Amino acid sequence: MVVCSIKPAAEIFAINRTTLMNHVKNYKCNAIGRSTVLTRDEEQLIVHALTKLADWGFGLDRFQLQICVQDYLRRIDRENPFKNCLPGKIGLQDLKNAGKIN
Repeated sequence: MVVCSIKPAAEIFAINRTTLMNHVKNYKCNAIGRSTVLTRDEEQLIVHALTKLADWGFGLDRFQLQICVQDYLRRIDRENPFKNCLPGKIGLQDLKNAGKIN
């Protein structure tokens, strides 16, 4: 096993020097992007409710889902980036990805 300093290792393996330094120092950066409005548990609860409604024959379309999330956000009075608390397509896509719903 050959041991060398960070700069030569970065050149040999074509890896950014600061990336190697962060790895050696075990530095973890914060998450990138905007924080989520709903917690993971809240997303799972909504997905569970939607699944039950669909099982009972009451499937919701995208707009109805937006209205449900809007109503929930208004009831808990949580600050959010949505206009009139109404999530857009991207917010709904995150919810779909969280629960693997159609």
